[in-house]
Amino acid sequence: MDLLEALGDPGTRVLDFRPIPAFLGGHVPGSIHLPEPPDTASGLPDGLARGLAAELAGMTRWILLHPLLPPGPGLLATWCGAGHRLHTIGEITPFEVEDLRAVGEVELVDAGGPTPLQVKARPRVPVAVVGATLPIRALAASLLLRRGTPDVLVLVD
Repeated sequence: MDLLEALGDPGTRVLDFRPIPAFLGGHVPGSIHLPEPPDTASGLPDGLARGLAAELAGMTRWILLHPLLPPGPGLLATWCGAGHRLHTIGEITPFEVEDLRAVGEVELVDAGGPTPLQVKARPRVPVAVVGATLPIRALAASLLLRRGTPDVLVLVD
């Protein structure tokens, strides 16, 4: 099975350990961003741990992107070379969150809360992932996108 066929298999998960700016700037749709220790030294919040476990339970094959591993077959180049687009995740500042929340133009999700992956997305209203640390927020954003939330932003401080 070639790389593109593997990416089309519903049992394949792309586990992306690249730095957060690289992941937010472009990743294969459905990729899961995983923070590395010490970012998770105290463990993942329960809600995210359950969501991540559910995603990994359906995995039959994984493709790993890690800055310390050789680039291998060039996952991102292969994906784009086949005419596919990378997904991006927008960034939002604390000031923007407050401004948009005041006028009801953003839904907030607390990445460290008990149910960070249960969001009632409204059409054309982005979901902003707040709370916890940036690595945890990036993980929560990647899981929300995998679950079909169309427009996700990550709070950067």
